[in-house]
Amino acid sequence: MTRLLALALAILALASLAQAATITIEWAPGVGATAYDIEQSIDNGATWKVAKSVMTASVCTTTKCSTTYIPPATGLVLFRIVSYSAQGKSIRTHAGFWYCEQCILPGTASSAEITVIK
Repeated sequence: MTRLLALALAILALASLAQAATITIEWAPGVGATAYDIEQSIDNGATWKVAKSVMTASVCTTTKCSTTYIPPATGLVLFRIVSYSAQGKSIRTHAGFWYCEQCILPGTASSAEITVIK
């Protein structure tokens, strides 16, 4: 019984380590937009799927929209924002943003010193 419990805890610990970080996605609101889809591509933009849909009223102020999302844990993920209104949708295809958990650089060194040893 103790071994089974230890195994279950180990599996849970490994599963929690495999999760990607939660990211915050922010953008400027589109004039007249009532909703947004955050689309993602994991194949360099060949295909896109809706990662999250949000209503303007729930995520936007007059100057900024913001929501959180957990992207895939591996590889490069491209994102784009699709705006919706009563007239239709607008996709900004020439600009987007990306996330890559493996691509996050470590913090830079600081307070470095050189000591001369004679």
